[in-house]
Amino acid sequence: MNKYKQMLIDFMEEKLKQLRTCDIYKKLENQEITYFNEQDKKAILEWSEKDALHIWNALEYWILKEKSDGLGASVCPFCIKYLGNCQYCGYAQSHGICHLDTSNYKKIVRAIGLKKIFNLFSNEWYKQIIEKIKNKYI
Repeated sequence: MNKYKQMLIDFMEEKLKQLRTCDIYKKLENQEITYFNEQDKKAILEWSEKDALHIWNALEYWILKEKSDGLGASVCPFCIKYLGNCQYCGYAQSHGICHLDTSNYKKIVRAIGLKKIFNLFSNEWYKQIIEKIKNKYI
């Protein structure tokens, strides 16, 4: 079973659901500016289960121990996997390299605003999502 891969997909889908609570994000989706899509799911499914476990453990560390929030690298399975090697990242291939102004990530953050991003994706929100997903699979 690919439990940890599915946990990572669920994690990203929860983030997508949270973004969709913003009217601004819905308008971006209409322009085909997306945060997480089927191509991203397929990319995660191509990872080894060992890598997925390592990434899940890293997410737990960053969220539970370091109190990460927002939409930065510490709460992104793709950033954790590729550790700055964006040219190999499947997410970067479908959305653009995150630190570039032309990427979907930058467009989403600019449109919604950092303050709202940090409110939507608080550390408390992430803790609840981690717990919800763990309860489902572990």
